[in-house]
Amino acid sequence: LDGVGGGGGGGADRVPIEKGRVVKPLAVKEIFWARNYVDQFLLPERDIHVWLPPSYDKVPEKRYPVLYCHDGQNLWSNEKSWTGWSWQLGENLEKLIAVKQIIEPIVVTIDNDSSDLLPGVRRRHLEYSGETWLGERFLSFLCDELKPCIDGEFRTLPDPEHTSAMGSSMGGLCAFQAVWQRPEVFANCACLSPVFQAPLLADVALNGKRLKETNGKFYLDIGGDSEQRKVPFWDWDEGTNAGYWWLDTQLQPGVEAMRKVLDWHNVEHEFYFAGGSRHNERAWAQRLDRPLRTLLGCDASILATKMSGAERRRGAGGDGVERKGEEGRGSPPMGVRGTVRGRSVDRG
Repeated sequence: LDGVGGGGGGGADRVPIEKGRVVKPLAVKEIFWARNYVDQFLLPERDIHVWLPPSYDKVPEKRYPVLYCHDGQNLWSNEKSWTGWSWQLGENLEKLIAVKQIIEPIVVTIDNDSSDLLPGVRRRHLEYSGETWLGERFLSFLCDELKPCIDGEFRTLPDPEHTSAMGSSMGGLCAFQAVWQRPEVFANCACLSPVFQAPLLADVALNGKRLKETNGKFYLDIGGDSEQRKVPFWDWDEGTNAGYWWLDTQLQPGVEAMRKVLDWHNVEHEFYFAGGSRHNERAWAQRLDRPLRTLLGCDASILATKMSGAERRRGAGGDGVERKGEEGRGSPPMGVRGTVRGRSVDRG
């Protein structure tokens, strides 16, 4: 984490780190099997896990914002990730909470289905596209079936303002599509190395004004080649699963086009360019603090009206909710352009 933990500076190794816990929602299996056989074939059952923050069992009256994350099997542990590296999501959340850089969320991770719908047709690509019939079905499952289940079983803040989606690659596209197609459910998204292509870019260019109305939080990033640093063909530190060395460079034009479209519509967003980074879980883990700060590093006053009287008497500042301004968010390094309040600026 940038500025969190490690011997170099004022980080989470100097404060106690409380652990969250991962559970399986009880009603999810019923959601999958209370459908006809055709729908079960189109959208097969997959594992879904819920991370509960450290205070969840200690403060029974508190409610939490919710972050939905795609490609769930790649997020928690290196052993379960198909690349051999994970986002180390639990550790990242716990460190940022410990140093009060983010508010405590509930996190829902949804495994992908890596099988082929037809020979050579990846089910994951269709589900995460948002624009195919299977993509629309996946978003419908996410918004109309899974989210009500999570809101009913856990103490969530269910409104769009406190509901976010996050993913990488095709999962980053799916996170954006959740806000784009279902703004009455999702207001915020973080898209790491997303796959933005012409049909979506054209749609947002024509109709992007409605994103301004959501008043949501948007985070985009991309790695790949830069003028100063090229992605090497092989990285000895990453072993045999070094990732797609060329892919983030290939995705750069789509991300840059989306940024220009968002700027055109004066949609505030955070952007980070990770020059020289590969397209894999290890690279995303190394910058995961940035999207988490963008989505969850909001001012404590946002939650003030949602907190119980007892919590307000104890004080939000002592309960993991940090008061910070724009400078508290993860910022690109000098020379990387970001957008603040709808205008382009150089962030240093």
